[in-house]
Amino acid sequence: IVEQLSMGHLPGDGLAFRDVATGVYDRCRPLEKGDVVLDVGAHVGAFSTYSAERVGSSGRIFAFEPEPRNYARLSIRMSPIPIVKPQAVALGEGDGATVLHFHPQCTAGHSRCFAHIDSARLVVPMATMDTLCASLDRLDLVKIDAEGSETNIVRGGKATLGRLRPHLVIEVDGTGEALGQVLDEIGYTITAIEKLTDREPRP
Repeated sequence: IVEQLSMGHLPGDGLAFRDVATGVYDRCRPLEKGDVVLDVGAHVGAFSTYSAERVGSSGRIFAFEPEPRNYARLSIRMSPIPIVKPQAVALGEGDGATVLHFHPQCTAGHSRCFAHIDSARLVVPMATMDTLCASLDRLDLVKIDAEGSETNIVRGGKATLGRLRPHLVIEVDGTGEALGQVLDEIGYTITAIEKLTDREPRP
């Protein structure tokens, strides 16, 4: 079943490839050989694949995806790319567990914060960026696409962000006011790249 899930296009997959296909990440800080990257909300690996092509064999990519079906597909897709290290964990403001709302018929839009009418729920492991990155002495880029959890993720990584000062690429749900306050506290400057639509292209 997992092997079947890893092949072909499922509802929601196109959103994972949208930002790569439309060139959004090309307008961010360019990745270089040897870079260390966090892919938070890795889904099925679109950004991890994009990053691996740019950081090369000397780079490292840590891909975090808590939804079990997506994690299974991510692991299969990334298995030929040894520099990508998938982990089945949600990033947040604490260490332990959290409730994830997910769509049984769609691979995108899973959230700790928002529940839709047809959402199901499951408990998944959660850890802070500070816990997961405690041993890192380098971090160049953090991409966060976490359906409303971005502020809590940054709160849980304030020590890491202050220590290693990576560039951040964050998809913001809502106004982003609370996120902006937290980023300001740790000395980050915010630049808006583009307002994205929910249109789903084919990968």
